Amino acid sequence: CVVPMKNQYEQACNAAFLSEMGITTIFSQHEISSTLKHWLRDDFRLQINYPDNTRSMLKNLLETLKV
Repeated sequence: CVVPMKNQYEQACNAAFLSEMGITTIFSQHEISSTLKHWLRDDFRLQINYPDNTRSMLKNLLETLKV
């Protein structure tokens, strides 16, 4: 669950992205209580797989720099 800081553009952008991923996001003060209670009771767990692409990214970068 995320609660972006008010008047912080980067926080709003991050929260919007996380919301699209399915993360519970609280954007306004009037929804904190009910949304937080629902989130605490919910059994949903978002599973995210972040593959390690570091090696292939570095390989591509080095090949590009050889030009």
